[in-house]
This record gives sequence, structure tokens and C-alpha cells, in this order.
Amino acid sequence: MSIAKKHKRAPSRKTASKRGRAKAKTPEPRYQLIGGKLVTMKRICKVGNSAAILLDKPALDVLGIAAGDMVEVEVADKLMTAKPVRTIPRPQFNALRKEILKKYGKTFEILAR
Repeated sequence: MSIAKKHKRAPSRKTASKRGRAKAKTPEPRYQLIGGKLVTMKRICKVGNSAAILLDKPALDVLGIAAGDMVEVEVADKLMTAKPVRTIPRPQFNALRKEILKKYGKTFEILAR
């Protein structure tokens, strides 16, 4: 029996990294409560030809939003603000519209002339 057959071959780099080392975890974001605001640092991620800021569960819970919800994004003076878009349910909107037209309908007619 040859010496090469007695000894197992060294695992390839790809296999060794899978077996021997645990995958490095990204650290959990640390939140600080500053002036009643939840503050953390986020990294901008590349998504196709765009970039994104990923929000985790605590941030989504504080905002009261979920994946797929609309947000209003305002960018000015190197500052970005994102706010959830709140919509009024259709029945409530129709009732409000009728109330406004009843109260200010004549004024709207005069202004429309």
C-alpha cells in the first residue's frame, strides 16, 4: 500500500470553509433611544441597479408598517426622511367629502366661477 493511499487527501478550500469554520454573522443592529427616537446605523445594500436600506422587525414595528406598504421619502440638504403613507378608508373618505361639500359647497361654487 502506498503512502498516498494511507493518508486522506486534504479537503479543498471550499469544503474546509464549509466544515471547519462557522459562517461569520453580521452583528445585530444596536438601537438607541435618543430623544424619544429609535436610532441605529444601517448599511446601504445594492439591489440590481438600485440601492436599498433594509429595515428590520423592530424598526417596522415602531413605524407600524410591513413589507409592501408605501412610504413617503423626502430628500433635502443631505437628509433623508421616510414616513409611512396613511390613507383614509374609502367609506370614511366619502363621508368626510359629503360633510365638507355640505358645509362649504356654496363657497366652492363661487370660487369655481
